[in-house]
Amino acid sequence: MNKKSKIISAVTAAAVATSALAWSAFADEPVVYETKPGALLGAATHFHIFAEEITLESHVHGNVATNMLNADRDFGVRPNKLNGLSSINYIKDFSSNLNEQTLSTMLVVGSDVTENDNGNKVSLTSPSGGSGTFRHSDIGPVYNEDEDTPYIDIKEELKKLAELSEDIAAQENSDGISHNEASYWFLPQVNVSSNADGYLYYTLDLSNDQKYNYFQYADLYINGLDFEEGDFLYLTIDVGNRTEVSFPKSWKVSYGDPSYDWWGNPYYPNYYSTGEEPLGSEGRIIYNIVSNGKPYEGKIILGEQKSGSILAPKADVEITGNTNGTIIGKKVTCHGESHRWD
Repeated sequence: MNKKSKIISAVTAAAVATSALAWSAFADEPVVYETKPGALLGAATHFHIFAEEITLESHVHGNVATNMLNADRDFGVRPNKLNGLSSINYIKDFSSNLNEQTLSTMLVVGSDVTENDNGNKVSLTSPSGGSGTFRHSDIGPVYNEDEDTPYIDIKEELKKLAELSEDIAAQENSDGISHNEASYWFLPQVNVSSNADGYLYYTLDLSNDQKYNYFQYADLYINGLDFEEGDFLYLTIDVGNRTEVSFPKSWKVSYGDPSYDWWGNPYYPNYYSTGEEPLGSEGRIIYNIVSNGKPYEGKIILGEQKSGSILAPKADVEITGNTNGTIIGKKVTCHGESHRWD
């Protein structure tokens, strides 16, 4: 078995796992959670933030899956951005008063969460003292998970994602990809040539202090990916032995054909927005943050704009700027706005 088939097999195994809900006092019918085969991030694929614990201190345009939610800000995908897809929120427990403007197409809560339904609104109370009142038209049907079988086993899924992270980091760089080393003269760029297609792998080694320090003041540009042709980039960022890392500048992904300067050098004038995009748009890049080839276990601070998903299943992740993608961590805190971007 080659390395690429090993990864696809591991992802598929994670993706076909199912979890059941009990017959709920909140809704009329039981449901079964099932991730579709081929979902690259297993159960986390169709959630914006996936972590054991999530803290939201800013508006988040996306859905969450977590064992513990600390949030009094609104979150969820706006109906006009669903694009025919679902936006399920899974909240096993919550410690705060959830914002009444929370949005979802379905809400799943822990077996110990209680409810009071007056027909127009449903009020929830959690075992950790949190509460929330929502309009049925905003939150969708509400389900209790089974007492013995969690809707999603977050810890087990993060364990699978850690194995996936290590497998991705072990891949050799794909042909047709190069990058400009960041320096005082050049911005860091990852360039994908037209003859590189499909599932692509590349590693940026930032274990060296000088290389890491350049990323403190320079934006990262990723050019040449053709999402319409099915390109998908796993970009591993190896930060070495650092116990805390910070990426304050933007990570930008271009689209369309390049333009050329006076000397014939290509440049890309168009980059994806980090605003509230419709679901199903071109979120086809994963930043796999590791330490010497292993899943990173320290603290990651992400500032300014980031286009693409963050894979850091053993790390504490802090978001301080707009991030578009799926954010996976052991613990995730959003100080800045972020958006789901499938």
